[in-house]
Amino acid sequence: MDEIDLCLVACRRPDLLRVTLASFRDNLLRQAPLRQAYVNIDPFMGDACQEAEAVEIVRDHFPEAVIFTPERPGFCEAVKRVWSHTTAPAVLHLEDDWVLEEPVDPCMLLARLDERTRAVSFLSQEHGSRGMRAFSEARTRRRILGVPYRRCLETRFNTSPGLFDGAFLRRAAEMLDPELDPEKQMRRSGGNRGLYDMCQSFRCAFHKAGDGSPIVRDIGRDWRDRRGIKKVLSGGRSQWTTAEGRSVAP
Repeated sequence: MDEIDLCLVACRRPDLLRVTLASFRDNLLRQAPLRQAYVNIDPFMGDACQEAEAVEIVRDHFPEAVIFTPERPGFCEAVKRVWSHTTAPAVLHLEDDWVLEEPVDPCMLLARLDERTRAVSFLSQEHGSRGMRAFSEARTRRRILGVPYRRCLETRFNTSPGLFDGAFLRRAAEMLDPELDPEKQMRRSGGNRGLYDMCQSFRCAFHKAGDGSPIVRDIGRDWRDRRGIKKVLSGGRSQWTTAEGRSVAP
C-alpha cells in the first residue's frame, strides 16, 4: 500500500479541530500508512492561547508533524504551503471543520487513484446534485464569441476532504494563485486558466457512504451560523463576513 501524507489547513478553532481529527483518526487514519503530516494553523478566529491549544491537539495525533504558524492568515497560501511540502505518492487533504461519518478502508481509497483519476473527494451534502454521479462533473455550455455551440462535461475538482495523487497535487501547488480561492481557481471561471486546463485532463471521483449518501458532514457551517458569520466568494476569493457585511477574514 502506498504511503500517504496528510495536509491539514486550520485556524484558531481547537473545538472544531479536535472533533475533525478524532473522526478521521477513528474512521480512516488508524489504518492508513501515514508518512508525514503537514499542518498550517492560520492566526485567524481566536487568540494565541487557542492557537497553542490547536498545536497541542495536532501533536497529540501526530507527534512528528510539520506545523506552520504564519504571521498573517491566507487561505490559499496555507493550502499552497502544505501541498508543496508533501513527498508521498498520495496525499489526504483536510480542513478543520469536517466529520467523517463512517469507516473508510484506505486500501480501497488508494486503489481508486489511477492515470485518469487523480483525486477522490469525500461526498458531502454541499456537493448537491453533482453528488449523484460517480465523478465530480458538471455540464457546461461552450461558447465561441459569446455564442453557445455545444455542451460538455467539465471536471470539478474539490479540495477538502479528499485523497489526491501526490504528483498531481504538487503540480497544482506550483500553479495555485495565492490571491484566489484554491478550489474555485480549478474551474473555468476561477481566474487561473492554466490550472483549469491542467485539471481537465484528469478526473475527480466521489467516495460515498455505503448507502450512497454523503460520508462527511460540514461542522463549520453551524459554527459560523452561531456567530452570525457568512462565507462569500468575492473577486475569486473566499471571505467571511458578518451579517452587516463587515469582513472578518482577509
